[in-house]
Amino acid sequence: MRKNVLKNKQVIRAMAIGISAVMATSPLTAMAAEPDTLPASDRNDGTTTEQPTAVEEAQAAASSAASASETTDTAIEEVKEIAAEVKTEEENDLNTAITEVEKIVTGEQDGEESDTTSATEDIQAVEEELNDAEQAAADATEALEEANTAAEETAAIAAGVVSAENQANEQIDAQLSQMKEADTVEEAQSAYAAAQQTAANAQQAYDEAKKDYDEKKASYEQAVADLAAAQSEYEEAINNAEADAEAAAEKLAAAEEAAAVLKEEANKAAEEMANNAAIQIAQMEAERATDNYAQWRKLDVLFEAIIKEYYVPTHLNGEVTSYVRTLEANDEYNVFTVTYKTEDGEEKTVYLNYKLTSNHDGLVIFEKNWDENAVLVKDAEAEKYVGVDADGNAISYSAAELEQAVADGTVVKLEDGTYVATNGEGTTVSAGVKLGTTTDGNTTIVTEAVDGTEEESYALDQDGNLVKTVTQDVTTITYTSNSLSGEGYDSEEAAKAAAEEAIADAEDALAEGTEMTDVEMNIAETTEYTGTATYVSTFTKTIDVNEDKTLTYKSASEVASDVKEDVIDDNTDDLWRQGYYVLKNEGELTAEKTEDRKVLGDDYEVTGQITLTYAKYTTEKVSYTIWDDFKDLFTGNATKEKIEAAFKQKIEAEGGIFIKLEEIDWNAKTATCYYVPGQKVTTTGTYATEEEAKAAAEEAVGANAYNVNVSTTSETTYSYTASYNEKTETTEEDVVMSTTTWEAADALDYVAATEAKYEGKWVNDNYRAGNIELNEYEDEAFRKYIEDAQAKKAAYEELAQKAAAAEKAAKDAGAEVEALQQKIDELKDNMNSVTDAATLSALKIQMENAEENRKEAEKTLDDIKKKLEEAEADYNEVVKKLTPSETPSGGATEAGGAGTTTATGNTSVVRTVTIEEEEAPLAATVTQARTGRTGLYGAAESEGEENLQGIGYHTIEEEEAPLASTVIEDEETALAAKPIGEEKISWWWLLIIAVLGATGYEAYKKYRKNKMAKEGNIES
Repeated sequence: MRKNVLKNKQVIRAMAIGISAVMATSPLTAMAAEPDTLPASDRNDGTTTEQPTAVEEAQAAASSAASASETTDTAIEEVKEIAAEVKTEEENDLNTAITEVEKIVTGEQDGEESDTTSATEDIQAVEEELNDAEQAAADATEALEEANTAAEETAAIAAGVVSAENQANEQIDAQLSQMKEADTVEEAQSAYAAAQQTAANAQQAYDEAKKDYDEKKASYEQAVADLAAAQSEYEEAINNAEADAEAAAEKLAAAEEAAAVLKEEANKAAEEMANNAAIQIAQMEAERATDNYAQWRKLDVLFEAIIKEYYVPTHLNGEVTSYVRTLEANDEYNVFTVTYKTEDGEEKTVYLNYKLTSNHDGLVIFEKNWDENAVLVKDAEAEKYVGVDADGNAISYSAAELEQAVADGTVVKLEDGTYVATNGEGTTVSAGVKLGTTTDGNTTIVTEAVDGTEEESYALDQDGNLVKTVTQDVTTITYTSNSLSGEGYDSEEAAKAAAEEAIADAEDALAEGTEMTDVEMNIAETTEYTGTATYVSTFTKTIDVNEDKTLTYKSASEVASDVKEDVIDDNTDDLWRQGYYVLKNEGELTAEKTEDRKVLGDDYEVTGQITLTYAKYTTEKVSYTIWDDFKDLFTGNATKEKIEAAFKQKIEAEGGIFIKLEEIDWNAKTATCYYVPGQKVTTTGTYATEEEAKAAAEEAVGANAYNVNVSTTSETTYSYTASYNEKTETTEEDVVMSTTTWEAADALDYVAATEAKYEGKWVNDNYRAGNIELNEYEDEAFRKYIEDAQAKKAAYEELAQKAAAAEKAAKDAGAEVEALQQKIDELKDNMNSVTDAATLSALKIQMENAEENRKEAEKTLDDIKKKLEEAEADYNEVVKKLTPSETPSGGATEAGGAGTTTATGNTSVVRTVTIEEEEAPLAATVTQARTGRTGLYGAAESEGEENLQGIGYHTIEEEEAPLASTVIEDEETALAAKPIGEEKISWWWLLIIAVLGATGYEAYKKYRKNKMAKEGNIES
């Protein structure tokens, strides 16, 4: 796929800056010259940059995200494999977490079964869309270049044809003027024919240019359409990439969350398995294996665990309800009385004992046998209470000792009269009521116990443990913090009133039993600033100087100074012709004498660099009135200075630079002003300080800004914030505060005084007979029970580890996708390039100006046609005038000097007419107009002279004699033959011509023609 060349993009953007800065304010007349050209770029256009584009950076980010997502997929698959081993059909949090993980990658999370793509597939789609965006960007660049080329060519054609038509128009004016002023019919015919040919050429030139113009315009419009299509494709690709990246991010977030929940639940399951009976039994087995002889107490605990957790549930299909161990000094009579309830609810009792195997590597469990006369009680016993302490040792209390033990707290008397030994400190556990203050989000809960309500009670649980329960009344106070806010108020008072009203409304809305407390209110004042900058957009040009000069100077510095001045002048003139105005120059030249030749001049080598800073100038027509022209006859250039000062003030107020005012057009009553237009930029958004607003405006003008002027505006508003607590209070009675448990705290048995006799005992006859219920290490079912529990615990731990790895992978992939989204956001922010838009806007203005030029050329062509149509009558009149007419004597009169006639073979009679003397105040000498440089409105710039020559004026010959004393023979004939320039004109017509210029002169010619027609002197 083709990569964008950064060089092309930068050239177009540079053109956009230049064109938009110049053409946006260029009048139509500026386009009549050659097309605008830009200075050569300082970049080396022969090379391309290796710096990655924004799209390429996004592509790299997409590749990283895809790789990370694939890692996540692999980690999730590993989690699912382990999860399948431990998942059951039960409804619990672990199975729910496993189900959620199983949905990952299938697209079924959150019930959205319609989306079956994975995060990796979404990211791969992003990669494809970024590739499409890259191609679309390349297409847009190419289309913009084509539009720029077509616009330049269109403008060039329009500028050329308007120039050609203007030249043809001027040429026809000259040719028709020659026709009117011809001395012979042949001259008139030649001039008229030349004008017709010029008009025909103008028509042909326009037709050919119009054809080329339409073709280039169509090319421009097609390029703009292609650009819009490429931009649309680019925008669609970026938007699709954004949507797919967002979908990937959501799926990865779901995967991370699901993995985190599964990790937590797997850890909980592993912790619970650590307390599982089979795991506890395995741990006891491991501990017992280290010392088989010295841990009889642990053997009892192991035996109890096997009986309660395995033997009764699996062999007897019951659940232990009571477990009582009776230990004798002679272990032959040790017995464990186990009461259990079957599935049918029937309660049964079994008597068990255990022995170690011969090699002491496991327990052998068997049922006890009853022997009626196993033990002979030799002596009568006194009344007593007997039991077993926490270490399994027999304890005995006489009635007096029992009373003291109850007082001491080592024995507790239950409500039913049963005595139970506490056997040690006991284990105290909080019942879950947490006193104190807790905060969760905006809610604070204060839990306090009510003094004087504490009570204690004792009871035996089903496992034979003694439990002390402490209860107390508990009061719970809940504080829910809330906040209110409002902004955009014009005054502090308004903000305060709004806050008070909001607080009152909130209090009215409180539920019954809830009160408002801790109310606080704050009023804040905010002032925001906006920056605006005006500036001139500039270009720079660096000139390398290396010249050899042969000059006679006093010093090398003078040589360097003169060469520098010449270089600056030449480049300034050249830039001016291209439409640019030099603002400043920098750099110095050095001159080194290479040869000292005295008479012929010294040779110098001048080197160095000069940098010119320049800007595109433009022009604007400024109108003035006839009265301004008339005043200037007496005040000189006062009007020009006034117009110049006003326009300069206007330009500088807009940030521009005034250059000069010239090209006074008396006919159109306009003056052309040259200036560099100012640019204006206002910062988007607002800033907290004036300095920040100014800095933002200065930054917005760019590096090529010149004559920067920054100003700021500010706006102050008020806002409020209010906070309060919603308070509720409840009290719960007899809340369990804690429980204290004494393990195996069996009730003390009462033994009455007896006589000597035989007493029955449970003995180990079944063991001796080999009637074994369970061998700890030989029973396969029991070993499988242990091993399954251990395997399950290991699976939970492995699942937690895999889930943690998947969580991290998903989190890392999410970070990569977030980085990808940032790159996509950058592409989206720059989707509608301001520079490209400025370029297109400038090209549009260029095309509009080109169309105006074409229309002007067309209008000029219409004027040419109209002039030729009107010239036909003038041509006939001129021919008629120059064709000799017959006189009374048979001759013809030839137009010539005043008072003379010539004819073939005859002499005409010349009448002499005397003009009465006139009192004319302007009968004094009128100086002949100079053809040199004229000032504003065409007035001659010489001391003591008033020049009446302007656009369309003829010269008036200098007269020495006053008009009042002039005598002309045969005035009618004289006026008919004599050139106007040599005629004596009355002071009134002189004044009219002076005031009205060409308009006044045309009026005088019509007056003279009508006068001569009335007097019958114009017949040829």
